[in-house]
Amino acid sequence: MPKTQASELKRKAQQRLCQKRRYPEIKNDPELLALEQEKRRQKYKKNKEEGKIKAIAKLSPRAQLYKIFSQYRSIKTLKLNLTLQEACLHVDFSVKFAAEVQSFHFGGSRQQISLHTSVAYTHNFSTDSVTPISVCTISDCLRIDAPAIWAHLVPLVQHVLHVNPFLDTLHFLSDSPSSQYRNKYMFYIISQIREDFPQIIKITWNYSEAGHGKGAPDGVAAVLKRTADRMVVFGEDIGTFCQFYELLLRSVDNVTIMKVEERDIIAKDQLVPKNLKSFKGTLSEYQVLWDVTVPQTILRKMSCFDCNADKMCIHGYDIGRDFGRDCFLKLLTAATAPRIHRRRNRKRGRMFPPVWKQACYYLFQKLGLETLRHWGLPGAQFGTHHPVGPPPGVPV
Repeated sequence: MPKTQASELKRKAQQRLCQKRRYPEIKNDPELLALEQEKRRQKYKKNKEEGKIKAIAKLSPRAQLYKIFSQYRSIKTLKLNLTLQEACLHVDFSVKFAAEVQSFHFGGSRQQISLHTSVAYTHNFSTDSVTPISVCTISDCLRIDAPAIWAHLVPLVQHVLHVNPFLDTLHFLSDSPSSQYRNKYMFYIISQIREDFPQIIKITWNYSEAGHGKGAPDGVAAVLKRTADRMVVFGEDIGTFCQFYELLLRSVDNVTIMKVEERDIIAKDQLVPKNLKSFKGTLSEYQVLWDVTVPQTILRKMSCFDCNADKMCIHGYDIGRDFGRDCFLKLLTAATAPRIHRRRNRKRGRMFPPVWKQACYYLFQKLGLETLRHWGLPGAQFGTHHPVGPPPGVPV
């Protein structure tokens, strides 16, 4: 480090130390406290005039916590409007040794156990309403990667289908660590869940904002771990994985406990390809959609349950195929504007570029009139009288 830079850092550290020592003296003296507050007020006004402080309305959407509130609002709306064929599964790994360093120790051997807790919201025929169902899958295998998540999801979905056999749509909710739920392997696994459950035709996986993923599954994990700690205090010996499993079955009534063997995780690991290509926008997406009628997995930068995967999101949340109103108008202008050819082709006159025209046909069919009207574009201007009208068979 250069000498001037080191001396500057030393000076700032000494200045912070002096301010810290002087603050109790200022706080106890009303006159000095009033002078300090006025000094801070003048400094704030100066920074505001110089543009160093911006209003909340001028900040970026991320600075306004837009994604946090939007994700919470979307999930809350989903839970309140679940149909008979839908279920919302909130999942989380209670023990994350790599990320949160939360070790789970029992007995003299100090054996570690991983818990995958979840709360499922679906229609319960015994109560004739949407009720939460607490489920926990435990394993003595400490893997928490994508194949392990797949192995933990299988008994969870089986139990939910047993409660509601009419399910055909699953909405998953989790936090967003790239080492667990949000990566290329999970995108592939989402498209393969149907292999185990053929009746599932739609799946969405929704991620919460970083640092805001706590929810009901953490409460389920707290109940299980506190129950085990309390039983140990009462003299119960928990030395093995099987003893821990049997203890939870006896002591906890409102949580369904299921085991996941290591061989199940290995079997799922062999089904996941190792040469999958990474997606550059992985960290910017908050919803993954899979539909049996769509040949590809759709990624969105925000959760949207109003727009299906077979059409573009009218709110502009799609990643990789986000085609907005301005882009469509530019393409439409390029398709309808006459093209002036070079001098050697002047005898041909003016004509509409067929490539642009075909592109507009395709986009009209993919977007639909609903999207165009949401953009404020009347459907009449895309009628058959227009040079670039809809393809045959598309209603106007």
